[in-house]
Amino acid sequence: MSPRLARAALAALCSIVAALAVASAPASALPTNCNDPSTPGCEPVSWTDTATRKLTVTRSAGTVTGGGIDCGAVCTSTRTVTRDCVDTMCGSWDGPSTWLLSASGGPAGHVASWSDCGVQPTCTVSLGHEGDGPEVHTTTLSWIDNAAPSVTFAPPAKVGPSNYSVSAAGSDTSGSIARYAWTVDGVAQAATGAVLSLAGASHGAHTVTVRSYDGANNGSTVVSKNVAVDKAVGVTPTAPPAITSAATVPFAFTTDADVVSRQCSLDGGGYAACTSGWSGITAATADGTHTYRVKVTDDVGNVAESALQTVVVDRTQPVLAFTDGPTEGQQVVTRNASVTFSLAEPNPAGVKCKLDAGAWATCTPGAAVELVGLTDGPHVLSVQATDKAGNTRTINRSFAVKVPSTGGETPAGGGQTPAGGGTTTGGGTTTGGGTTPPPVTAPAFAPRFTHDWIYLGKLTTFKSLAIRSLPKTAKVTVACKGSGCAGKSRTLKHAGGKLNVLKALKKLKLKAGATLAVAVRGDGGAQAIAKFTIRKGKKPVVSFRCAKAGGKLGACA
Repeated sequence: MSPRLARAALAALCSIVAALAVASAPASALPTNCNDPSTPGCEPVSWTDTATRKLTVTRSAGTVTGGGIDCGAVCTSTRTVTRDCVDTMCGSWDGPSTWLLSASGGPAGHVASWSDCGVQPTCTVSLGHEGDGPEVHTTTLSWIDNAAPSVTFAPPAKVGPSNYSVSAAGSDTSGSIARYAWTVDGVAQAATGAVLSLAGASHGAHTVTVRSYDGANNGSTVVSKNVAVDKAVGVTPTAPPAITSAATVPFAFTTDADVVSRQCSLDGGGYAACTSGWSGITAATADGTHTYRVKVTDDVGNVAESALQTVVVDRTQPVLAFTDGPTEGQQVVTRNASVTFSLAEPNPAGVKCKLDAGAWATCTPGAAVELVGLTDGPHVLSVQATDKAGNTRTINRSFAVKVPSTGGETPAGGGQTPAGGGTTTGGGTTTGGGTTPPPVTAPAFAPRFTHDWIYLGKLTTFKSLAIRSLPKTAKVTVACKGSGCAGKSRTLKHAGGKLNVLKALKKLKLKAGATLAVAVRGDGGAQAIAKFTIRKGKKPVVSFRCAKAGGKLGACA
């Protein structure tokens, strides 16, 4: 039994006992005509006692009606109760005063909750009882949110470095969402806001769920979506040729299907938009080693660079030069000849030679090409060099053979044909019959200079430097001035015929501004001087001056 009902029962019991006591008093024992009921012997006096029972309702929202209460305007109801009294003895009060209260108009999604009745739309409140007349009481109406919020979750199919975040949106009758609960592949996440970052998730597909909660901890339904986390992008280049002479070198590559940006770079320069097949190399690109690289970006911000691709561009023909042997157009008087040539090529592939219309055969730069059994008449020796890029150069040396019909060849031993007798001196052969051949005259002073070089920037490197048709008695001097010279002046020893000047000097690398003079001085003051002036990035300037015996230096004939 509640304390209020217990008190009411006790008060009712006391009223019954008091009423029985008054009723049991004999009328003859009471005095008559008493103006003061307290005077002994006076007649008893009847009177009515009154009391007020007041109910007050407080509320946070909505309207309360019932039993004289209208909380749209008035939130207090007062009721008066009475009891009958004789002298100082009173009977019972009226029974409990009851109000049936109804709540309405609360916030959407909320239910009424009464301080006296709990969660229900109506509440009955009773004040007072037979033993307790007056009572003042307040009951409170509040509203409890019992409506679940909603949540929407529509993430992109794929996320990546440009934005790893996914977001949800919730709504609730209260107007706000208190928190969100996220999971990734069944694992609860620390985030409680509307945005979840998947930066910590591994590359690949994941299941993401979200649920929203309002301030009363009502939860929405769980929404689950599959999201792919993309942390990589692929690009595969096709290797260009190792070396080429082409005007352009297309750069081919393949990429992932989700690539949205492709940029290419030449020789480490800036990136520019491109597609597979782009050529940063053009006809104007200098020979040398060049590099390609491609950078791609996919639709979620992943970036990848390809491995560096290297190509050598070589559009320059090999440099060939004859360094020894018959000169151009020369007529020789022997059946055998020896020809030497030089090759300057950074990427050589092969060298071949042929005589006249014969077949090509492999030959070697710097090694003599021996021509044996030559017939009388014109001949052409062709030398062809090819580099790894396919560049080809062919040089030709034209000469003629005319072996004298009498006297035969000069003996290898240097002997002369005797006058008659048919005997030989020094291993020579006779012409028969003892006929004396024409007298041998001293060779003319006509030394010839042959040379070949490579120049790059300030430096010129001689590949060959020789003097042919050199009289035994001639004096050869070399004078050098400027950077790279090994000495100022030298006299070179020789045995006549041919002198390899470069071999005698061991090496010859001169810088721009240097000069080299090679002088041959013969009997009687005859001279031939070759002068080489070294220039930067250009071939040397070569000048020749000659003097006959007893004459002055001037232009060579």
